[in-house]
Amino acid sequence: FRQRCPDRATPWVHLRLEDETELRGYVGDYTPDQKLENRELTIEGPKLQMKVKNSIGWTELSDWSSVSVRGDSVSWIKVTYVADADGAVVPSRQLTSGAS
Repeated sequence: FRQRCPDRATPWVHLRLEDETELRGYVGDYTPDQKLENRELTIEGPKLQMKVKNSIGWTELSDWSSVSVRGDSVSWIKVTYVADADGAVVPSRQLTSGAS
């Protein structure tokens, strides 16, 4: 999430869980060096949001600090990068040769 993040920007994720619950928020902590079943991703506010299966709109979780999800419960993740200064979506940084 952070290797491709441009300077002065923050990764924002939209993810869907296996039960079709969707979450949106800023990337907090994550554990990439674990087996998938042991990985966790924490997303946080401000503007932390959730949408449950078959609901029409998003619910802002304004009284929650963060949500942590297990890696094996995630169906997909969309990552965008948001400029810290103005909230605009900015392109990801290109990795240099040899970086993973």
